[in-house]
Amino acid sequence: MKSKEFWEKAKTTLIRILPEIAIILGGLILDLVSKAIVAANMELGQTVTIIPKFLNFSYTVNTRAAFGSDFGLDKIFGGRGTMIFFIVLTVVAVGFFGFLLFKNHKKGILYRISFSLIIAGALGNLYDRIFLSGVRDFIQIEYFGLELFGSKTFAIFNIADSCVVVGTVLLLVFIIFFDKTFKEPIKDEGVDLPQTDQNNNDVDNNESNEIANTSEITTETSEEIDNK
Repeated sequence: MKSKEFWEKAKTTLIRILPEIAIILGGLILDLVSKAIVAANMELGQTVTIIPKFLNFSYTVNTRAAFGSDFGLDKIFGGRGTMIFFIVLTVVAVGFFGFLLFKNHKKGILYRISFSLIIAGALGNLYDRIFLSGVRDFIQIEYFGLELFGSKTFAIFNIADSCVVVGTVLLLVFIIFFDKTFKEPIKDEGVDLPQTDQNNNDVDNNESNEIANTSEITTETSEEIDNK
């Protein structure tokens, strides 16, 4: 009986997360297929112009993080150590984002798409790091002949990097504009302070009034006795 309930629950959960699985698999397949096509048709270091002064395919293998940066970790861990660090970090990140995606499934389609894209991109680059010891990058953006930040081109990247960036942007849009828990101001419920002084004053006034009334009754009784 328990086994049947388990499989029914697993089936229901699987059907519920099918859109996320489709996005993750779609992004992963697109990334790996595009890398395979570039690797099969271009020499390492070769550049092919797709759109003059804007888009090039420049095939390279990146042993660092996204967009060719290692954040100075190579000086601490060395080249291979840095690669292992990014593998471990990616595995942890995929697990964490997957947990958030499953836990907060009802938050909305934008939330689900954003995390699915981030996971897809992370898995794409994780595959390259584990099996190829480096991430295959090929997309190069030029600034229409202009020089920005000391360079005429942006860092070379791939589809997986694009999925991570787009997913992160969508997640920020969701948090800022659609997440009720983020937009809802903190309510000041306040604490009712004990009205000790006021209550004491009320008690004192009541006691004074009772004493005054008692005195008046005593006085009236004495007057009645004297008259008799």
